[in-house]
Amino acid sequence: MITLTADERRRLSTMADKLIGFEDKAKVYMNSNPEFMPGFLPLSEVTNDRELRGPMSMIFTAVSALTYTLDDTYLKLNSEIHKGNLAYYNTVREAASGGLPGAKAIYEDTQKHFPGAPTKAQRKRKAAEAAEEAAAGR
Repeated sequence: MITLTADERRRLSTMADKLIGFEDKAKVYMNSNPEFMPGFLPLSEVTNDRELRGPMSMIFTAVSALTYTLDDTYLKLNSEIHKGNLAYYNTVREAASGGLPGAKAIYEDTQKHFPGAPTKAQRKRKAAEAAEEAAAGR
């Protein structure tokens, strides 16, 4: 097993499905005409790589499916947690607007995580401004 940097991955040549026919022909020719093998590339190394590819392909397929499933599960889990957090936040916000003891402190602390969300006072001010504009435009 090896680990490649992102740059190393980009520089690697790849063998797309359309090159499988080339692979088959190269294999036949390398074995039948080894005299054309480059000196820096022993046929035994190429043969070993080809033999390793089959089992690696099976492992890769299984692990890829598992990774995809893990990613989906993790994504769904985070989504469910976030929905629960938002439901709690909304309940606290309503409790704070109703003056329930303790809710205001929780709401103010958790509201910091939503900097773009308008506060109750901001929403009231915006509604009042819209009403004033509507009245002036009549």
